[in-house]
Order: sequence, then C-alpha cells, then structure tokens
Amino acid sequence: MSSPLRIAVIEDEAPARRLLLRLLAELAPSAQVTAELETVAEAREFFARDATRVDLVLSDIRLSDGSALVLFEEGVIEAPVIFVTAYDAWIEQAFRHLSVDYLLKPIEREALERALAKRDRLERALGRRAFGRLEAGEAAGLLTRRPR
Repeated sequence: MSSPLRIAVIEDEAPARRLLLRLLAELAPSAQVTAELETVAEAREFFARDATRVDLVLSDIRLSDGSALVLFEEGVIEAPVIFVTAYDAWIEQAFRHLSVDYLLKPIEREALERALAKRDRLERALGRRAFGRLEAGEAAGLLTRRPR
C-alpha cells in the first residue's frame, strides 16, 4: 500500500483556503494536509525545515507579503504544484516550474479533480521518487496527455 499524498496549501485568503481544504477532503480523502501557510515567509520557513514532508503544493500566487513564484524560482519549493489564483497574468511564468496545473478562482470542484488526476498520471508515468525531482519543462508532454 502506498503512503498517503502529503499536501501543503499556500493561501492567504481564509475563505479560499477553507474551500480548498473542503474540496481536498472530498476528492482525496486519504491525503494529508501537512501545512497550511499564508505568506511567502511562512512557506520559506516551512520548506527550509520540512520540504521532504510534501508531495504536492497547492499555492496561490499573489500573497500578502509577495509573490509565491519566488519560492519556486529560488528552489525553496521543489515539489510539484497546482497554482490556484484569481489572475491569469502569471500562467506562462508558473509553467516554468513544476506546475501540474493552473486553476483560476473561484475554484471549481471539477477543475481541482482534473488537476489531481493529472498529478496522479504524472506520478504513475514517472514513479513517486522521480516525480518530485523533475526539472522544469521535463514533464511538458505528460502535462497535456489525456488519459485513455
């Protein structure tokens, strides 16, 4: 039996965070939310000490103390990420990182379900250990492949 998916949520808006947590509980009931982070600073501190405790990140981009993209650009976070944001302005920049998907708020259940399924396909295709160590762009073909 495989270990449960460990997820970190980076979201500074409480209603959006609650919605993500509720949807995760419905769509991935065996998953464990290992961190709920609200700022770039909190995320930087958490990933400096606990990076190996996360298999997937769900992250807003525009946070109260700056852009979460800096965490990926600086290599602070090396886990795959589903970006969750109200703005489409950063989509190209987001996919330069280990982005599985880019969802626009308000988050719809079906959109998150598809993104989680895409993450599962990537893991099956690449293996659990390799999946977390992808370099940006390596999974481009897998990100757009549809399930058969």
